[in-house]
Formats: sequence, C-alpha cells, structure tokens
Amino acid sequence: MIDLAKYGYDAVNLFFWVIFPYISITIFFIGNAYRFITDSFSWTSKSSEILEKKTLRPASLLFHYGIIFAFFGHIIGIVIPKSWTEEMGISEHTYHLIALSAGSIAGIMVVIGLILFIYRRLTNPRLSAITTTMDWITLLLLLVITSLGLINTIFVQYDYRDTVAPWFRGLWIFTPDYTLMADVPFLLKLHIFLVFVLTAIFPFTRLVHLLSIPFSYIFRKPVIYRQRCP
Repeated sequence: MIDLAKYGYDAVNLFFWVIFPYISITIFFIGNAYRFITDSFSWTSKSSEILEKKTLRPASLLFHYGIIFAFFGHIIGIVIPKSWTEEMGISEHTYHLIALSAGSIAGIMVVIGLILFIYRRLTNPRLSAITTTMDWITLLLLLVITSLGLINTIFVQYDYRDTVAPWFRGLWIFTPDYTLMADVPFLLKLHIFLVFVLTAIFPFTRLVHLLSIPFSYIFRKPVIYRQRCP
C-alpha cells in the first residue's frame, strides 16, 4: 500500500529542490539571451545618480562591496567541497569563525545598502516617479533574501556543507539529491527558495547589468576631449 503522506512529502521536496530550481535556471539563461538579442538597449542599470548623489554613494559602496564578499563566501562554502578546505588546513572550527564574522559583516553591508536604496527612492519624488514595480520587487526581494541569510548566519548557524552544498553541486551535474534538503532549517530553505525566485525574474530586472563586464575599457585608448597647446 502506498504511503500517501510520504509520497506527498517527497513530491513537495522534489518540486522545490529539483523541478523549480531547473525552471528558474532555464528562465535565467533563455530570458537573458532573448532580452540581449531583442532589446539590448535596455541592458543597463539605469543609473539615477543625476537625480540624487548624496545617499547613492554610501548605499552603492556598501551594497556592491558587501554583495561581492557574500558571493565569494558562498562560493567557498557551497561550491568548494568540505574535504577540500580541510585538506588546505582549514579546520571546521576555523571555517565556522570565518564564515560567521565575514558573512555577518558582508550581510550587514548589503542590508544597510539596500535600506538606503529604498529610502532614497521613497523620499525623493523624482526617483519615486521613475521607479518601476519591478524595481520595488527587486529591492524588497533582495532585502528579504539578505536578511534571511544574515539571520541564518548569526542565529541559526546550521552546517550546510553536509546537506545544502552537495545538493547544490548536484544540480549542475544533473544529479540533485532532494532528500538532503529534508532536515534543513525552514529559514534556510526559504532563503534558498527566494534566491531561485530572484534567479527566475533576473532577466526582467535592471540586475542584468551584472552580466556586462566592460573588458574593452581596459584596452581602449584614452579619450581626448581637448588637445593641449604646444
């Protein structure tokens, strides 16, 4: 006899940790490619610096530096297997201290930066007028994701390298083991799920500018606006 409760539980986990991630990743690649081919002029961050600079400067610095640190922290914690860091001489205790301190600092930087982004758009009428619904969704979603990540880092302190990390690596070689996510704390599951939601809507936001790396600026000749007199 089929255990319907267990079957239903497995079906839910299969959807959230196998089917939905692949749907969001597919939308990410196809959506970005389609937008770049059909509407390349919208491939921009739509800078609002000309409308307000005072709050933008600290917000941008905190957000971008924080997100870079957080990104590389996730690479070390999720992409690199636990056995590799141990072979490099990084003990579990040392890794935990580094992840807690560096992760907390990066998370706080991103959260403050996002709050400042939202504040300047709420308090500046000109910015509010040009802020789209998708801009608000993106900012709020980023704030929730980062806040959850910060809560998980400081308060939950779950060892995700034995469960989440191998599951995530399995996604990219098409062997995801969704059973590894069964005992992961709810707040961490919500954090991961919302990351894939952001992945799915990424092609339809101004975040697409993250994929534009201006390598040509490194090699181009200086632009001369006015030639000096001999």
